[in-house]
Amino acid sequence: MPDTPLLKTLDHTMHDPTTRKGFLGVLIATVLAGGLSAQATLIADAFGNGADGTFSPTFNVTINTDTKACLQFMSLSIPAGVTVFATGKKPLYIKVLGPCSIAGRIVSNGGIAIGSSNNRPGGAGGTGGAGAGVGGTGGASMTARFNGTGSDGSGARPGIGGKSSGLIGGSFTDPNGGGGGGGNATAGAKGGLPNGPNKVPDVSGLGGKAGVCRAGAGGGGGAGDIDNATNPSVNDGGGGGGGGGGWLTIAAPSMTISGSITCDGGAGGDSAGNGGGGGGGAGGCIDLVCQSTTLTGSLSAVGGAAGAATQNNAGCSPGGSGGVGCINVYGAITGSGTSTPTAKTHASILVVNASCPLPVYVKTTTPTDKFMTGIGVIPLNPPWSSPWGLVCTVDDLFMITLFAHTVPGFKNSNGTGSGTLELSVPSLSLPSVDAEILMQALTVNTSNKITGISSCLKVLMKL
Repeated sequence: MPDTPLLKTLDHTMHDPTTRKGFLGVLIATVLAGGLSAQATLIADAFGNGADGTFSPTFNVTINTDTKACLQFMSLSIPAGVTVFATGKKPLYIKVLGPCSIAGRIVSNGGIAIGSSNNRPGGAGGTGGAGAGVGGTGGASMTARFNGTGSDGSGARPGIGGKSSGLIGGSFTDPNGGGGGGGNATAGAKGGLPNGPNKVPDVSGLGGKAGVCRAGAGGGGGAGDIDNATNPSVNDGGGGGGGGGGWLTIAAPSMTISGSITCDGGAGGDSAGNGGGGGGGAGGCIDLVCQSTTLTGSLSAVGGAAGAATQNNAGCSPGGSGGVGCINVYGAITGSGTSTPTAKTHASILVVNASCPLPVYVKTTTPTDKFMTGIGVIPLNPPWSSPWGLVCTVDDLFMITLFAHTVPGFKNSNGTGSGTLELSVPSLSLPSVDAEILMQALTVNTSNKITGISSCLKVLMKL
């Protein structure tokens, strides 16, 4: 619905503190007098529309999120002995309209990095799980045989590559740093000290910092030892960094997990020569959006092990281990299964991320009434400043400060009779934060008289 004089007036009213207070006072007085009720309903499409049919594989399959990152099944059943691998550059979001049972495995682990040894090029970094970072390449790699510095991992908070002491053809005990571990919910560890007597300079890479938990970051590559500036065949490569664990979200009315879901970081590559070991990838993120989850199997989002440096009395340094990821359950969870790290339980709430827009169906009681959807934001983790309307916590009736048509990422927020509001994360262009989004619909009749306000719909947005 295009802007109308009424809509523009309401926008101005809700932005101006003085007129907002008076406007809300009129609304509240009208409600108390019995003249205003909920004339619109907001219903979120929490578990999808089943458009992708029934998912019940009988053999191992791979879901690549570069092809499709939001899957909507009528039902899901992964039998024992079957593994579903999740790969690609985007997080995977699975919505299940009906029964959801996982007796087999869902795996979105970071790849284990390639190691190295004397007179060999630096190892390749491990691949990332769905939406996760890739591990850095070990120094003195095949494409840069005379560069001893390991490359950094990728992702939100990657491990830093180890550095070489820079002394070409120097002493056997000159330090060559290990790669730092990737970070996620916890920080990745810094690469270690050399095995030999020379502990300085400390040239190992730093671990990635801790922050808001998402897909894991990759570990840094270990440094290579440059023995000769013209003959690459005698240079000793470093181990690659491990890949980060993926980010997987499953939403269903109820869920049974007797198998396993893993989003672990990959191990850093070992160095059997004078190069440094690679850093481990960080563990990823598992989000279960379900009113009732029964867990007798296992959930895991741990960091990858540090790449070792096994040559004794030498300048080689081990890498750092990857940071731990997170496991969130939005709803109730029961059962004797295991969760590593321990799952955090939250009140049942709708969850939206960049992989899957959330349709919200709006329906007015009177088909000819127009509706205007308002939104508000509660910044959660970490504390941050909203670029648009904050929730006015003193309003019990109309809690929202902005009408949704003024905010990017909210489509079809105004209409007549019925419609579908789409809440889409990518177009909001905000940092990696958590926010609670509140939505309400205000209804107006053909005489431009306000007829009602819907109840408030809450959504957790993970950017």
